[in-house]
Amino acid sequence: MTPRTATLGRLFLQSAALAILIARTVPAAPAPNAPGRRAITIDPARIEEAVRAEMARQRIPGVSLAVVKAGRIAYAQGFGYANVEHHVSVRPETVFQSGSVGKQFTATAVMMLVEQGRIGLDDGIAKFFPQAPRSGSRSPSGGC
Repeated sequence: MTPRTATLGRLFLQSAALAILIARTVPAAPAPNAPGRRAITIDPARIEEAVRAEMARQRIPGVSLAVVKAGRIAYAQGFGYANVEHHVSVRPETVFQSGSVGKQFTATAVMMLVEQGRIGLDDGIAKFFPQAPRSGSRSPSGGC
């Protein structure tokens, strides 16, 4: 792992931790007259205060945050810099490089499926994607 990958991984994990912290710190307020289910009211000032405080505490240069309710974006905001050197601000649609950090999440997700009995560790990819090339065959482009 290169120092740059380690730094990107650290920033990615800090951003994920920040999102979890905000979800726990900034509770949803019940909306008045919400029949039968709890609606949320977004308080941007509270969210922004919590985000900026945590960014300062953890020295996070930038983060993009979205609050999603029932598949719709209820709030989206970018904070800080996506590129500190060039002063490029984070926007809600900023895509961050995560390096190899996603591998741990993928491994965890796979093991959760194994524990649920939905997949087996020895299952071949063709079990789930029948059109996938068989093991040992080469793709038409000549790649692996």
